[in-house]
Amino acid sequence: TGPAPASPSRSPPASRRPPWPRDMADARERLQWSQRAKYELQKEVAQIARKRCDGKIREFADCASASGLMVVFRCREQNNQMNACLGQYTNDEAVETYKLKRERELAAAARASEQVG
Repeated sequence: TGPAPASPSRSPPASRRPPWPRDMADARERLQWSQRAKYELQKEVAQIARKRCDGKIREFADCASASGLMVVFRCREQNNQMNACLGQYTNDEAVETYKLKRERELAAAARASEQVG
């Protein structure tokens, strides 16, 4: 009797496997990290915006509490002011500026830790 035929469920030897599954997994992982970093950056920017616009947010919240279902009509000005304030800190240009600032800070921290270590 000769050697048994190869089972169709067995994967080919590593030397014959195409390289793309691992490359695709690496690309997916990099994309996930990139998306995670973008998400964290947006969270930081939103937190800064809320802190800087706290007064406008509070004015709108007070108006909304007092107005009940009429909030849409009675608090339009406070809502516009709050959104304008938040928008100046969360627009694409502001986010990009903050991103560059954080990149410089991280690079400086990395250089400092290399000098210490």
